[in-house]
Amino acid sequence: MKKILFALAALMLAFPLAAQQFDYTLAPISFQGLAVPSPVLHIQTVSWTGSTYTVTALVYPSLGAYQTSGFSLPGQWAFPSTSSLTMAQVWSNLQGMSGLQLANNDPISFAGAVPLAAPPVLSLPAGNYPTATSLTITDSTPGAAIYYTLDGTQPTTSSTAYTAPFLVGGQNGETVKAIAVASGYTQSLNATAQYTNAQLAAQQ
Repeated sequence: MKKILFALAALMLAFPLAAQQFDYTLAPISFQGLAVPSPVLHIQTVSWTGSTYTVTALVYPSLGAYQTSGFSLPGQWAFPSTSSLTMAQVWSNLQGMSGLQLANNDPISFAGAVPLAAPPVLSLPAGNYPTATSLTITDSTPGAAIYYTLDGTQPTTSSTAYTAPFLVGGQNGETVKAIAVASGYTQSLNATAQYTNAQLAAQQ
């Protein structure tokens, strides 16, 4: 049985996250005697030297804590390979390992982890749009459906489904918030942007 000790420490993020397809919801774990029912794993980097792969990841206590705070899990292990593996291959190996432990000897398993859908991408950056401008929303997750709101409230699958570009700015001001949902994936994080007409707001 392979055994990997992970050092577990609190971390505040000060950089954007990448490799969204390597974000996963995990089975419940325990940390320092406290139950963590819905942890989220984010794989940050994979470096390769010879046959040794160093994987740096973050485990968050919940989806709501994603991108704000969490636990860092630096780990290192060797694969019997003479060439660099892809991230997908590394993840497959990680899922198949047994005996994984946190630094305090609490067990953790990545078997059965469910990937997060990639967050939607808004074609316009937030900002001032005196003239009504077309906004397109896309998502890279296969088969994803996008739902959005225009008042900044949290979208759900009962919200407006995105089917075509629509206008923002101009005479109105909108705070667009969108999510992506796909079969086999956990619901994505939010994509949010506020579109305003600064000139109109100044006249009010």
